[in-house]
Amino acid sequence: MTIGFALTDQAPGRLLWAICALFTASHARYSVISTAWLTLPSTPAAESPHGPAGGTHRQRPNVFTILLVNTKSFSALTSAAHSDDRVGGYYDPSSECYFVVARPSVQPDLWMAYLGGARTCYRRFGVERVLEYDRVRDGKSTALFFAALDADGHIAGGMRAQGPYLHADQAHALLEWAGRSGAAALRADISARIPAGVIEMKTGWVDRDAPRRAELTAALARIFVHSMALLNVRHVLGTVAAHAVRCWQTTGGVVSRTVTPVAYPDDRYRTAAMWWDRDTYADHTASEQLPRLMDESAQLHQLHRPGLTATAP
Repeated sequence: MTIGFALTDQAPGRLLWAICALFTASHARYSVISTAWLTLPSTPAAESPHGPAGGTHRQRPNVFTILLVNTKSFSALTSAAHSDDRVGGYYDPSSECYFVVARPSVQPDLWMAYLGGARTCYRRFGVERVLEYDRVRDGKSTALFFAALDADGHIAGGMRAQGPYLHADQAHALLEWAGRSGAAALRADISARIPAGVIEMKTGWVDRDAPRRAELTAALARIFVHSMALLNVRHVLGTVAAHAVRCWQTTGGVVSRTVTPVAYPDDRYRTAAMWWDRDTYADHTASEQLPRLMDESAQLHQLHRPGLTATAP
């Protein structure tokens, strides 16, 4: 059993999932967010370089964490998701969706429904080719996928993870930058991170008719963080259109400073390379996303028990 204390605005620290208590100090307001969260008065925090989706910059609160971690159990939980076909899930009250996390081979029907929804969404914007449907439909290139089910059991969005990669050439992002400025820098970025573990998130989409579309989009931003823990890697790579960057920044995504954005999949878009770092993402995460990340993570880890399979609620 390990007990740890960290003041995350003083030094970057990994935000571990087994949290005994986490106290947030901001703007002299009092509220109990959950059994693990309490807002206390303090001096204003420094302004965050990344504002939440919507365009306004907010001050990110100082965060003091008290960690009570059984390191052996935590390691077993994260590695279990990568070593077998166990799956999990969690409910997000803000979007009113239940997220199923699975491997395509375990939930083949759900996998095909998720891809079908992505195909419809991408086709609507004239970028269906980006999906590479025929190449990915067998599920072999996908380590995990997340499917958001609404109250009626319909898939309202999702995302999938590729990796962990053994070498940079496996990254799909290199195809997107092939022959363009920034390709060498992107390869170098990926190669430098491979030893600590790299996965890549692809095929993110949200149904345009989802009743809580903004909340569901925010929930998709949290998938980057959950995927790092489930696949036990330090880094996540995402190639992100300019209009989505601000939303993805709310969970700690950082735009690469060395990789030049490209027109992909066509000239209507400006796509950038973004990175999430498991050791430092909490330092860049919007305060409203942190309690949701913690709650969803707790649900995921509770579901990693022998014999459990994910089904629609």
